[in-house]
Amino acid sequence: MDRRRVLLGLGVLAASGCSSDYVGRFARLQGPDIEDWRLLPTRRVAAGSDVSLLPAAPDEPWQRALRPPIAGQVFGDEAGFNAFLETTGSTAFVALHQGRIVRQAYFNGYEAASLCKSFSVSKSVLSALFGIAAGDGIISAADRVGDHLTDFETGALADIRLQHLLNCTSGMDYTRGDAPWRDQPQMYYTTDVRRLVRSARVIRPSGEQFLEEDLSPLLLGVVLESALRRHQPGGVLHPLAEGDFALVRG
Repeated sequence: MDRRRVLLGLGVLAASGCSSDYVGRFARLQGPDIEDWRLLPTRRVAAGSDVSLLPAAPDEPWQRALRPPIAGQVFGDEAGFNAFLETTGSTAFVALHQGRIVRQAYFNGYEAASLCKSFSVSKSVLSALFGIAAGDGIISAADRVGDHLTDFETGALADIRLQHLLNCTSGMDYTRGDAPWRDQPQMYYTTDVRRLVRSARVIRPSGEQFLEEDLSPLLLGVVLESALRRHQPGGVLHPLAEGDFALVRG
């Protein structure tokens, strides 16, 4: 990206009232990376004492017979597949089948206890947390955003059903790209998640069209946090966590 355009964009954002902390984060990092957490303020979350460990079953018959084509190649053995993951910059590969770990390997200096940015894996974690809360009767996919957030009681955002946030069919607009005024970098580096989702633009009716975007999970996370604060202050994270992890402060 042209440096002059970036500096101009940062100046415009600062002048328009965008958080100076966001501007500082963008200027320092200029793009998402799995090691971002080392440069951002974080809060460490310790592993719970009562966790459900997944059993390992690394020699499943279906796995030995599987020869998946990936990127036009066929890997006939584990060494070839591991070499592919190593060269593509992968840090971890974990495969689950029927509640068991059937394959687990780590690459490029990373191991099971390594911390790194989860990116869209966090969407799966969020969905699991939502499912736990829904099973406890705390929240429902049929609920509206406005049912849980008092500052979203009316308007297009308030009427979005949580099932549409889960399915990324919310109808919200989302701009990708590295420019600091776009939604994608603001989603990564905002210091005020609630302010960001409140400013989201609904451009089509919910449930009509799937759009791979990141504002829906953010808004769903805010809704879930609000519901848990009211009904289950202890949260639902600890029973899921086998190892420590870190949350970036936003």
